[in-house]
Amino acid sequence: MYYVIYIFVLIYSLSVSYAQNISIETVLQSTENDDRVVANRQKAIFGSGLDYRLPFLKKIDLRLGFNGNGSRDTLDGFFRNEDYYAISFTPNIPRERKLQTQIQTAQNLLYNTEYQLLIQQSLSDRYMCLVSLFYGKKILDERLKLRGLYEKKNNLLRLMIENSLDIKIKDITDVEIDKGTLNNVIVEVENTLATQTIRLKQLLKQETDLNIDFQNFISPTKVASFVENINKNTIPQLPQTNYRAAQIGVSEAEFALENIQNRQIFSFFQVGYNRSVVTEAALKRFNPSNNLAFRVGLTAPLSANNNLKRSEAALQLKSDELNAQLTAQLLSKSIDIQRVRLENILKSYNITTQNMNESLIPKLLGNATITAQIQPMELIELQIAQQKLNIRNTEISNELTLEYIRFLDISGALYQFRGNNFLK
Repeated sequence: MYYVIYIFVLIYSLSVSYAQNISIETVLQSTENDDRVVANRQKAIFGSGLDYRLPFLKKIDLRLGFNGNGSRDTLDGFFRNEDYYAISFTPNIPRERKLQTQIQTAQNLLYNTEYQLLIQQSLSDRYMCLVSLFYGKKILDERLKLRGLYEKKNNLLRLMIENSLDIKIKDITDVEIDKGTLNNVIVEVENTLATQTIRLKQLLKQETDLNIDFQNFISPTKVASFVENINKNTIPQLPQTNYRAAQIGVSEAEFALENIQNRQIFSFFQVGYNRSVVTEAALKRFNPSNNLAFRVGLTAPLSANNNLKRSEAALQLKSDELNAQLTAQLLSKSIDIQRVRLENILKSYNITTQNMNESLIPKLLGNATITAQIQPMELIELQIAQQKLNIRNTEISNELTLEYIRFLDISGALYQFRGNNFLK
């Protein structure tokens, strides 16, 4: 008996946790677990752990040889009279050592700005999924209600045909066409909902069904208030422009490094030693052996030997600078276009809302005395017209909210104020 009770409690607890709501904030906070963001952080950590430092010495050469006489005459010496040992030290240019370290600093900054860009993209994906799910369900419900009204109209026409009542052929063709079109639209809405649901599961890395808590979801009037109060003079912090600037920084560091190649004048410092193999009798008291040598190598560098790599680095730098300018121009234009698009959708929303507020259909349908005197077919037509207004209003609200999120995305606000919930 206790075993059965335990199993029942376990199943109940699992079902409760299974149905637990997920808040919008939880969805938005999952950006740090996004695959792209995780890959960026791993790359940044790996890059910061690499050693870019250039040692003081470029190379150390050990040289061995001997001095002798080619005549093999004992009066002049032998073929091997003395051995020669030398060690050469070739240093790196101090400026080259500094510039090579700066490349790592520039790359770390590039990874950080890429992180900002990826966070913004992942936030945009989640916002779009949430808006599509919220309004997709509402639109689907409204469409299903409309299909129910068409079914009523279709049944009413069937009864009229069976009772040989006077009907219009156009009413039959219209309802058949409208039903077919509506069913296709419902299938598209269902496909969109299924796609967005799978997409959100992938973003959250969950296999179970999602139950998003859409309480306090932003209303169209709040979105409209935001649109009307947009500050056109605000200069946003755009992750795209920061990323382009970081790319320029990396290219500048690489060009500076290539630009100083083949410019080293001090070539090497050498210490040598001669060891005599043949013992000679001293001719006089002062007999220097000259067995220690110090040499310094100087080079007249020909920087033209590095023209190819230097030109490639200069071309990359110029390309990044032009890309940064182009990105800034396109973003500025996109923000202006998105602002106009958002304002135009707001106008459509205001017109739709005004039509609903001024419509006489709700008042007519709410008056039981009048509806009792209306023919069934006319009553259904009024209900269909009212439902179409509701659908249109919901669709416009969906478009308005989506364009609102797109504007926040393009303007950089999603990342700049990433702690906010713009759907609340």
